[in-house]
Amino acid sequence: DKAIGVTTLYRHLQRMLDEGIVSKYAVGTNGAACFEYVGDGAPHEAVSAYHCKCEGCGKLIHVHCDKIKDIEQHLIEEHGFKVDPFRTVFYGMCESCMDKSKER
Repeated sequence: DKAIGVTTLYRHLQRMLDEGIVSKYAVGTNGAACFEYVGDGAPHEAVSAYHCKCEGCGKLIHVHCDKIKDIEQHLIEEHGFKVDPFRTVFYGMCESCMDKSKER
């Protein structure tokens, strides 16, 4: 097996972004980003999702949930604020880490 260079990897990620194959979203304030496969040429709006990042283990959970639409609507109507679901990450603790902290 031949190793792939980091530059090659980022060049291919950029190409996939340009072609709509992956979405990119920021995670944290240090410039780190995650990429999510969304399919060949899928419209960006069709794959919006929120993400939850565990501060315990670093796990990233993709949340596709209709109830979040209620929160989006509330923020627009009551607070005049439109959320960008492609760059929204909730920080907290995953179920596994919560269970581990209960065991202590």
